[in-house]
Amino acid sequence: MKMKFLLIILSYISFTIAATLTCNKVKNKVCSSCTDKNYECKTDEKGNITSLLIKNQDFSNGIPDIIFSITTLKDLYLNKNSINTLPKKIVNLKKLRRLDIRSNKLTALPKEIGNLSKLKYLKLSNNKLSALPSTIGNLKSLFLLYVSNNVLTSVPSSIGNLTDLEELLLRTNQIQTYPKTIGNLSNLRILDLARNPIKSLPVQIGKLKNLKELSLTDDHLKSVPAEIGNLTNLEILDLESNVLSFIPEEFGNLKNLKVLWLDMNQLEYVPEFIVNFNNLERLDIHANKLTFAPEFIGRIKSLKILDLGQNQIRNIHFKFDRLVNLELLDLGWNYLETYPEEAGKLKNLKTLFLNNNSFTTPLPDSLKGIETVYV
Repeated sequence: MKMKFLLIILSYISFTIAATLTCNKVKNKVCSSCTDKNYECKTDEKGNITSLLIKNQDFSNGIPDIIFSITTLKDLYLNKNSINTLPKKIVNLKKLRRLDIRSNKLTALPKEIGNLSKLKYLKLSNNKLSALPSTIGNLKSLFLLYVSNNVLTSVPSSIGNLTDLEELLLRTNQIQTYPKTIGNLSNLRILDLARNPIKSLPVQIGKLKNLKELSLTDDHLKSVPAEIGNLTNLEILDLESNVLSFIPEEFGNLKNLKVLWLDMNQLEYVPEFIVNFNNLERLDIHANKLTFAPEFIGRIKSLKILDLGQNQIRNIHFKFDRLVNLELLDLGWNYLETYPEEAGKLKNLKTLFLNNNSFTTPLPDSLKGIETVYV
């Protein structure tokens, strides 16, 4: 009976394809033997439909009403269906845990979405949303919220109510400011605010003590709050492509950092506090205004990737003997006149960029043992 019901759904969705759709069997309670990969349905032990995936259809005239009558649905995936509007009827799906409507043409969400109290995963990326309803703050069970690649200009302060949230992605929007309540997201592990025209960040961001990944790439930032230094569990910090001329000393407290991107900024020196980062594996200061590579870089034993390319470096002051884990070193596009011959002693170094410098002699034999050298 449930199988017939599924075929009714599919025929309603696409008259041209439905004639070719047949489900030959139910295996492991998954109706996935249909001939078209754009549909997938899962049922529970009673035959109730609990998961439905439909993609690559034309729902520009509306999502078929019959979908909102499947009140047993827990997971609904409607990617790439040219959906313009999410109807209020979404509230009928009270058991919904996952709602994925990425890559559609949504311009707004109904306020009723806030009534989906069991929702844990909400993916809205790659739409045309200009705002989020304040009722989104009612989704107290939400674990993951993706709203990247939209046209949001702000974030409602009610987002601070989502205290179970662990992943928040707002990359590539038009957001200039964030509410202070963002500091209430005490369980947040991943925060991606990249590619927004941010004027300033609230200091409350320093309250996100469980944060492990923070991306502020290409945000037009001239400064960053010193309070970020309170995020002592942070492992990945991306400040690439801003206009930063200094990094607050408080960042020296980020002793669990594994990856630090500072490339394409206006830095004239390497912050000395990075010597405290005993777990740092990647340091990228590509395309800044450095004129020398300081001695303390040579003390970061954990480094695997060191990118100092496209600066104005004339001298390397650090020694290589402690960089025993280094696998890639980029010194290209600088003003070096002397080859860093000591690098040839690093047994793990596989790639060395020395191109576009001011060398006047051929590559010395001491560096020819490295697997790949760009000169």
